[in-house]
Amino acid sequence: MPQKMPQMPRSPRKYRPPVNSVATRSADSIGSEAHSRKRTADTDPESNAGWPGALEKVFAIDVRSLALLRVCLGLLLITDLIARGMNLEAHYTDTGVMPIAYLSSTTLAQYYYLTIHTMHGSYGVQCALFLIAAVFALALIAGYRTRFVTIVCWVLLSSLQSRNAMIMTGADQILRMMIFWGMFLPLGACWSVDSHRHPDPHQLPKRVFSVATIALLLQVCFIYWFTVALKSDPQWRSEGTAVYHALTLDQFATPFGRSLIAYPALLKFFTFATMALELFGPVLVFTPLFPGPVRSFMVLTFICFHLGLGVTLELGLFPLISGTAWIAFLPGWFWDHWFRRTARFALGARNPLSRPWVEDRLQRLPQRAFRTGLHPAAQVFAGLCLLYVFLWNVRSLDFNRYETYFSQKLNWIGEILRLDQYWNLFAPFPMSDHGWYVIPAKLGDGTEVDLFNDGAPVTWTKPALVSAAYKNDRWRKYLVNLWMQENSNQRVLYASYLVRKWNREHEGDKYVSHVTMNFMLQRDVVVTPMSGAGRGGGWLQKLFATPTFRTSDPEKIVLGEYNFTAGGVPSIPAVVAPPPVP
Repeated sequence: MPQKMPQMPRSPRKYRPPVNSVATRSADSIGSEAHSRKRTADTDPESNAGWPGALEKVFAIDVRSLALLRVCLGLLLITDLIARGMNLEAHYTDTGVMPIAYLSSTTLAQYYYLTIHTMHGSYGVQCALFLIAAVFALALIAGYRTRFVTIVCWVLLSSLQSRNAMIMTGADQILRMMIFWGMFLPLGACWSVDSHRHPDPHQLPKRVFSVATIALLLQVCFIYWFTVALKSDPQWRSEGTAVYHALTLDQFATPFGRSLIAYPALLKFFTFATMALELFGPVLVFTPLFPGPVRSFMVLTFICFHLGLGVTLELGLFPLISGTAWIAFLPGWFWDHWFRRTARFALGARNPLSRPWVEDRLQRLPQRAFRTGLHPAAQVFAGLCLLYVFLWNVRSLDFNRYETYFSQKLNWIGEILRLDQYWNLFAPFPMSDHGWYVIPAKLGDGTEVDLFNDGAPVTWTKPALVSAAYKNDRWRKYLVNLWMQENSNQRVLYASYLVRKWNREHEGDKYVSHVTMNFMLQRDVVVTPMSGAGRGGGWLQKLFATPTFRTSDPEKIVLGEYNFTAGGVPSIPAVVAPPPVP
């Protein structure tokens, strides 16, 4: 009987990091790894000849910028889901302020919005959709099957935003459009699972140029250019009082923002500086003179600008989302020079994030070629979408004037693809109405509580900080929209939600039987037209002369009175009093 050959003991497997792996790269090479990649348009003089080369120099995007943009967009999607999830029942279920039956008979009956969030109004189904969106957002951060994941993220985000338009903000539009244009871009070409799975990562390009890169960069510029065009009121263009009025809005102003009201001349400077930055800033990022330093400086300027908005006004995720949009403008100069030196200082000679076990698992993944290019049909589609977005924004400046050239009959395209947008933040001027809600509810035992303040005793005194009376940015946007006359039919839905929530937690004679919805309205009143503008003042004093305002005394506006059954079902309204037209 043949004997078995004895097996030699296996030597332990030595870990060999692959070429271009995270483990083999030092911090000194993080910013300059793309130098070893194949020749691209920025190094080939023949490909830069003529106007196509000039366009490429201006509108090409560094893949490292796209990678950082991808990670930030994924993080913002998760942050947005967490923020929305805090009010999931109130804003997305049939027991909240926007039941599916009402949505189907109003918004979805008027617009071609597509949303899977209306397939069921239960809390469990909405939670499941939120969790699915979070999983795909994590996949986007990792850069796994990036193109497909980006498409799914856009579908889920558009569906979620269409579920309740009353809480939509300008930040939601920016995030949605960044994800939309990202579907046409190789967001996973760098610092991703997809790039590690590519057979030869060195062959991935350093920069990409396509119709989609043009569209993404111009979309960011459109936000500011059309905002400036819509800010047509003298408060922005001649008086310079727009920032002052914005900071007097009780619903939005932070304590720091309120403290700046004491410096009207400074706020006048900020008003004109804001107009100048929004108009000329996007132009400077395309300058041919010192493009790397200038573009990097403008990106930093806009990020600081939005952070400044965030510390003076309660704007939710708007400052973060707006600042993230500018990451796409970061040039190769930023990564090859400034970031390279910063990374070497911060990380030392070796990247601390590199670990053999991470690289080992990445190498076990099957190889899969990552396509950075775009099919010609997709290029044409992206170009048509860019043209559509431009015409949509032009029409928003004067609908009656431009509707002839861009018919309203074409709205269905923008509504299905969610290309619809309107950049009217504080345009044409900051809203003049501000104040707070008082919603007394009469209980079965005859006592009264304020449902707006979670059952606290009713008081008509102005809160010390009105913006803090709103639970979060979504509720703030909802209640600002609820004050408007065109949304008056939704007030009973809000009152019903508050009553159901209260009655669910109380029993017997503590049920709500009657609700009165009040808004304590205040307005800014001009005391002196232009203080400091007399003949005796110097030119500088006249330049920064500002009107003097005072805030009017609160005026109680009854938005509606409603009777309720013990089950929280509204009966015929006792009184429905619409507010006066501002």
